[in-house]
Amino acid sequence: MRVARNREAGVTLEQVAADFGVHPASLTKWLRHAETVNSTATRPAAAPAESAEPGGPRSVPRR
Repeated sequence: MRVARNREAGVTLEQVAADFGVHPASLTKWLRHAETVNSTATRPAAAPAESAEPGGPRSVPRR
């Protein structure tokens, strides 16, 4: 991940993926996933009053 994020100007993700022997789409998905995980880890948790729905939790039947 670090190599792909800190690549020099002009070096594409396709080149980095080829260097590691992975498909460029896989590398892109891994980078996107890492950004999602990092952003949710640093985001403060919502207070219970903010996350609760008015009228209580909704029940969704499973099929």
